[in-house]
Amino acid sequence: WKKNATHANAMAQVLAEVIKGDSRIELLYPVEVNALFVKIPKNLRDFLLKDSFFWDWDESQGTVRWMTAFDTTLEDVEKFLAKLNAFKD
Repeated sequence: WKKNATHANAMAQVLAEVIKGDSRIELLYPVEVNALFVKIPKNLRDFLLKDSFFWDWDESQGTVRWMTAFDTTLEDVEKFLAKLNAFKD
């Protein structure tokens, strides 16, 4: 369990790093585990949900929760980043 948790937490850190500087995304809390709470525009949320699964945390505020897991790979993070980069307002 510790190996799996360590890996999931590391992937969350990688995801946090790759979204830095993206003005559309506001990271709301420090990433200390395998969860990222971010505020994103609804149109970006809808676009990402076409190919990814994540939870609305506070829909009225545009807050969602992204999770990484024991089986999240760097390729998964890269694919998610590519999807982010493909979004055009």
